[in-house]
Amino acid sequence: PGDLKYGDEVEYILCRLDHENKRVQCSLRGVELVNQLKEQESVMVSSRNLQCTWHPEYTAYMIEGTPSDAYGGLAEDLLKIESNMAMRRSRIISALHEDEAVLTLTSFPMLGVSPQATFPPSQPGGQFAASQYVSDDVINPHPRFQTMTQNIRERRGRNVSMTVPIYRDKHPTKVNGKEVNSVHMDCQAFGMGMCCLQVTFQATSSSEARHLYDHMAVCAPVFLALTAATPILKGMLVDTDVRWNVISGSVDCRTPAEEGLEECDPSPDPELAGDGVRRISKSRYSTISTYLCNCKSGVNPHTSTCLLYTSDAADEEDSVDLGGRRIIKKKKKIQSIGWGM
Repeated sequence: PGDLKYGDEVEYILCRLDHENKRVQCSLRGVELVNQLKEQESVMVSSRNLQCTWHPEYTAYMIEGTPSDAYGGLAEDLLKIESNMAMRRSRIISALHEDEAVLTLTSFPMLGVSPQATFPPSQPGGQFAASQYVSDDVINPHPRFQTMTQNIRERRGRNVSMTVPIYRDKHPTKVNGKEVNSVHMDCQAFGMGMCCLQVTFQATSSSEARHLYDHMAVCAPVFLALTAATPILKGMLVDTDVRWNVISGSVDCRTPAEEGLEECDPSPDPELAGDGVRRISKSRYSTISTYLCNCKSGVNPHTSTCLLYTSDAADEEDSVDLGGRRIIKKKKKIQSIGWGM
């Protein structure tokens, strides 16, 4: 077995400060900035110190920074993390225009409020997201992101739809003179345009990876709740404080039949998995439904528990172990792990 390897990814929001109108806009200059940072980084390849790497993200106002190499399992590697994060931020700042700033914030609070929420201003709509709030100009122009957006919308047969309750105090919240109780969002940018700190581990084996995965399944929701980092969406204070339901809903590709909507047309589509009508209880990008570790004295939990069926092979007698993604044989009922965040 090899040594433990891990690394972090920090996503940043690029902002423009409009001092004349006293507002902050998300700057759609992320792709340009990533290319500039990559070019600067290339001259430091020969350095013996840990450097940085830069990557595009879903929206044109996001950039992602990572260390140039993985951290190891020694205590001294822990001492490299903060200094490398500080190095990344300083290098981004050095490449900004005078009227720009970079934020490590989960979501841009004013996204979807008006065309002036972005710089340059952008009108809602477009062939990929077809949003009534956000322009396709917000999406990174790389075909990967545009195509993913369009494919999810077309598979669903409609736009994604996320609704979050507004925080209520003694004064009612009004939009255009009408009282509103919730914030509605209708495109991927509201979820995939959110930023976070991610940590990736390289385990020494499949068994170790499953064991680590199960521990993360317990810890991650607690970390998420502790951050309480998403109290504002579309310019309004909301009655939730984490991003999970929004980001999960923003990539929910289920058809109406898969969601179990009563008013839907249940006609099967042979080009879709399960003909597009098999009931799926939640977004594919969602909470987990079971633990994966097979460390109970050699007993494989996959043959003694019931997981979500994701294949026509569900009619077979024996179980199929593909990392917990396809399980066939139903032995007993287990409770889904749903965190509701």
